[in-house]
Amino acid sequence: MVRHLKLVGPGATRQDERPRWRMERPAPPERVLLAEDDPELRRIFATALRRAGYRVVEARDGGEVIDRIAPGRWNPDDEGFAALVADVRMPRLSGLDVLAALRFTRWATPVILVSAYCDQETRAEAEELGAAVLLEKPVPLDRLVFTVRRAAARQ
Repeated sequence: MVRHLKLVGPGATRQDERPRWRMERPAPPERVLLAEDDPELRRIFATALRRAGYRVVEARDGGEVIDRIAPGRWNPDDEGFAALVADVRMPRLSGLDVLAALRFTRWATPVILVSAYCDQETRAEAEELGAAVLLEKPVPLDRLVFTVRRAAARQ
């Protein structure tokens, strides 16, 4: 982590006193929760988001997403998530199931759904449940990063 040092006080110019330094930490990067059942695609998405400056928390399926944000496992010192990126078709719980559960609990973090099967029914359900965006696979990585930035900025 890069830390910025700032010289403070008059001691910086006098030889009989040691300079006093104060550590200033930059704000931590925003976190993104990424749920994708395909390990290779999850790695690719996570790498792109990390290169864009996000801290990525990975989940293998919808059930793991719910586990990560469940009240008993959530750390109150945690800063939360800037966005959730979730595949629509995953084991245990689909991205739409996760979105429905989160909206039921009034979770306000933007949800970006990704799917290779973007038919009208899926789009309508995603819109009804309040998805920020539904991206169709294959997703260009720059578009994924842009969409996460835009969704996080609106939050």
